[in-house]
Amino acid sequence: MPAQSQDRAPELLLGALVADAATLGLHWIYDQDHIQRIAPQAPEFRTPSAADYLSVMGCTGCFTQRVRLSLVSPAYRRSSMAKNGFDKLMSVGIDIGKDVFHLVGFDRDGQRVLRKKIKRMALIATFEELPHCIVGMEACLSAHFVSRTLRKMGFEPRIIPAIYVKPFNKGQKNDYNDAEAIAEAALRPNLKTVSEKTQEQLDLQALHRVRSRLVSRRTATMNQIRAFLIEQGITVRKSVAALRSSLDAILENRSSEISLRMRKLILGLQQDWIWTDKRIEMTTAEIKAVSESEASCQRLMTIPGIGPIISTAVVAAVGTGESL
Repeated sequence: MPAQSQDRAPELLLGALVADAATLGLHWIYDQDHIQRIAPQAPEFRTPSAADYLSVMGCTGCFTQRVRLSLVSPAYRRSSMAKNGFDKLMSVGIDIGKDVFHLVGFDRDGQRVLRKKIKRMALIATFEELPHCIVGMEACLSAHFVSRTLRKMGFEPRIIPAIYVKPFNKGQKNDYNDAEAIAEAALRPNLKTVSEKTQEQLDLQALHRVRSRLVSRRTATMNQIRAFLIEQGITVRKSVAALRSSLDAILENRSSEISLRMRKLILGLQQDWIWTDKRIEMTTAEIKAVSESEASCQRLMTIPGIGPIISTAVVAAVGTGESL
């Protein structure tokens, strides 16, 4: 955006707000009582101000709180938060969805002062308008990312296992009730929380999950090859090495027992097997490189029977183990 347009951004937003209010018949000029409060003399010459519209019911339907408050001074913003009870906000529960988050917040007196649904992209903008407090969320795929984001902003996030949230659920199960239960559970003094994973831990955990999937895929491919051979009356000993060493010989020496189409299918499965082996080797090599550079893995590998795979899996799951 050009510098000139950036300088005029508040004016443009305020103009849109005025137009929206006028379209809905909610412009303050239609409210005689409001005119007397804000401009008892010569209202037609009054300079437009966003504060004139914040107290008019309904005129803010097309604009978020962040846009409206960005047009007013920091002092007015703080007074608006205090008026809504956010200055005493003690805990917020977040029910994390794929695209939508539901928020419920309580003040120090245990009264609910916040009940809001936001888009995922509005997370930072929403919490910038809230005072620092405890923020609870259930352990899930996005929880570690949300927790790290809020911690950088000065909040105190707590990732709670779902089993510890369930006793606080009241009424019919829905997103708002879940968020309320999370907000209450987050205030328990002796609550066991999930340790926040760093980006490095999540990367290492992803490596292990990819390797595990590849190993499962290789096993499924080998089992399918064995099944096709048994259907042709050919059996192979139980082991990866036995099938690997004998498959080429079987296809060459017993070709009369295997149809041409079945031979092509088995050769294709063999190529899948070879490709999967290469992917497993590459992933394993990356895991070993991490184990050589990570001090926690080096300490774990001093224990007999623990190598790169187990040590990195433990570090990915619990980090340094400080939370245990």
